[in-house]
Amino acid sequence: MSVILDSTSRSAELRAQFDHPVVDGDGHWLEPIPILAEFLAEVGGAKMADDYLASHRDAYCGWYEMPVDERLARRQLRPIAWPNCGNTIDRATALMPRLMHERLDEFGIDVSIVYPSLGLGAVHMQDQDLRRSFCRAMNLMAAELFEPYRDRLVPVACIPSFTPDEGIEELEFAVNELGLRAMYMTCAVKRFVTVDPPSPFQPPYYIDNLGLDSPYDYDPLWAKAVELGVAVSMHAGGMGWPDRTSVTSSVYNHIGHFGAANHAAAKGLFLGGVTKRFPGLKFAFLEGGAGWAANLLLDLIGHWEKRRLPAMLANLNPANIDLDQLGELIRQYGDARHVHHLDAILSTPGSEVHSTNAEVVEREERERENGPMYMDDYAALGPDITEGDIVRLFATNFYFGCEADDPTVRWAFDEAAGLDLKPIFSSDISHWDVTHMNETVEEAYELVEHGVITPEQFRKFVFEYPVELRVGMAPDFFRGTRIGDQVDELAAG
Repeated sequence: MSVILDSTSRSAELRAQFDHPVVDGDGHWLEPIPILAEFLAEVGGAKMADDYLASHRDAYCGWYEMPVDERLARRQLRPIAWPNCGNTIDRATALMPRLMHERLDEFGIDVSIVYPSLGLGAVHMQDQDLRRSFCRAMNLMAAELFEPYRDRLVPVACIPSFTPDEGIEELEFAVNELGLRAMYMTCAVKRFVTVDPPSPFQPPYYIDNLGLDSPYDYDPLWAKAVELGVAVSMHAGGMGWPDRTSVTSSVYNHIGHFGAANHAAAKGLFLGGVTKRFPGLKFAFLEGGAGWAANLLLDLIGHWEKRRLPAMLANLNPANIDLDQLGELIRQYGDARHVHHLDAILSTPGSEVHSTNAEVVEREERERENGPMYMDDYAALGPDITEGDIVRLFATNFYFGCEADDPTVRWAFDEAAGLDLKPIFSSDISHWDVTHMNETVEEAYELVEHGVITPEQFRKFVFEYPVELRVGMAPDFFRGTRIGDQVDELAAG
């Protein structure tokens, strides 16, 4: 007997009018904790399952059990109160793949790529044994519970990435042993700084974006993703970073944290030359919208215009300064203090602290011996990189998850700014920001009804780009799903 409450939802009515499918690029489910504990005990032992349950409770409940003055002293992050869907039918749907599968028509969604909820934190766990065991347990559970419903629900694999080796091992297991064909990981790994003695300017930790200045070479992991035909989905977050640790306001901590983490990841991967070395590798940055992406691309172009090496040598090199002429200008226009310190000013004419002009030039020239990146921030993209190359290497490889009511989708298509990015519809069902699961497609289509995007852009948002992200690396990704034939038609042009 069906439990669908609203078979004539507005979202279902809209889907019936579309001449294309709707692919949810970022749905979620809520892992039942007792079932998750069973899988974790099978992988890592009963003690590990007990330790996880205790740590999970401490992470969420610790704030509530702490006196206010201690919260302030410890800068204890205020957790999100009631983080998941709050009505009975949606909560049941979030817990059980069978019910989610049954309700997809009500949602107006043909196929959903389903991410975990608790599992999002798994890839950030500092304890190596727990991190790897938790990811393995998550993948075993998702593969088993979603197996009967993969014609419309595609579960993702949880891939740890504190080292490339652990990522490769779990990715091979998830794809080759479990048959999972989508994955997520983080490109925002928190690494603690342990240099002794510490410097007063040394941060306690930094965020490793896995592309630039990482202590590990992640190219083997990217190569493995290409070999296995799996797009790299990033579901990183910045809650708990120093600027996102309000003790009292979870809204303060939450606003922008996905965008901040995605910004750091995409920027590092791009400037580290990953998209240059792996032109067929596609990345999805989820839940942050398209605004940060538009800003990042424009900033990368703007900085390239001024900070690429030829421009710096032509316009910023201190050796270009005519010290004799500068001295004459100081004598002519400076006040008494300028003239009194004339010789000292001429030896340090710029903002380079306590260095002569010659020393500034020599210092940077010396750094070039460490490699081109130490002088040219765009060196990893090739010596003849152009503005068009920057746009291509960014816009071709990167996709940006936007929730249904996200108006920044418009910025991805901003022709006036020269933008043509790839937003993907991301329902985020099962979480607090989706009041009713059957309203996300309705909300997304309001972007068309309000004139924010065109119907053609909406088609790209909910169908073409979510499909392209997957089939661009695995042509058979949607084979056997409800939309296999339509995907083949799209690929055939």
